[in-house]
Formats: sequence, C-alpha cells, structure tokens
Amino acid sequence: MDLWQLIKNDHDNVDEIFRQILQESSGDLRDKLFLQLKRELMLHTKVEEDVFYPALKHFDETRMYLADAHKEHDEVKTRLEELGKGSKDSPEWARKLGELKGVIQHHVRDEEDKIFPAAQKVIDASRAEDLKRQIEREKSQVLQHELV
Repeated sequence: MDLWQLIKNDHDNVDEIFRQILQESSGDLRDKLFLQLKRELMLHTKVEEDVFYPALKHFDETRMYLADAHKEHDEVKTRLEELGKGSKDSPEWARKLGELKGVIQHHVRDEEDKIFPAAQKVIDASRAEDLKRQIEREKSQVLQHELV
C-alpha cells in the first residue's frame, strides 16, 4: 500500500463509521461508534498535520491548499467536541452528525481530487514511501499511548 492509498483507507474507514452510526438507533451503540469515529478522525488529522501537510508546504503546486485544509480540520475538531456533549439518540444530534459528514466528504473530495494529484506531481515515490512510514510510525505511537 502506498501513501495515497493509506490516506484514502482512512477516508473510507471514516465513511463506513458514519454509515454505521447513522443506521443505528440506539443511543448507547451510537455513543460507542461516535467514540470510534472521533478517535479515527483525530488520529487522521494529527498525522496529516504532523507529517503530510508539512511535506506539501514546500511546493507551490500544493501549498495553496493547506490553509483551507487546516481550517477544515479545525472545523471538524470543533464539531466533534460539540457532538461529544450531545444526546446521541436525539434527532438534533443525528442532524449535526450529518452536517459533520458533509464537511468530511467535502474535505475528502478536496484531498483526493485536488491535493493528491498535485502532490503526486511533486513528491516522488521514495519521498512518498518515507512519508507513509512516518505516518504509520506516528499512528502506532499515538495508539500505544492510548493503551497506557
């Protein structure tokens, strides 16, 4: 699996968790799935901000996307905090979760349709492999700290 597929797998995983939450009617199960969603999104945004985005700031072709990407990450974090406080079995909570899903889908389209193609032109295979290993290492470290 290459760097691009690694990031895309995270996107697909998050989309699947959204699907499961929105199909679920039990507040307790929604709560459990929401915690999984929050963990996945926070881990994904962290590694993008720590590893992937800094690599993109060095190139004119990709630098222009970073301000919006960071703003979208900030919005996701804010919405996750708000959703964490709400009653998971209320229609209002489900509506807000649907709005978050829309924000995530927009961000994913931007990354996969704009950022990835631009980045693939300026990041060679060797550097992409290095970035992939850095992301995998950071994810592993974060997950190990969660278990302690």
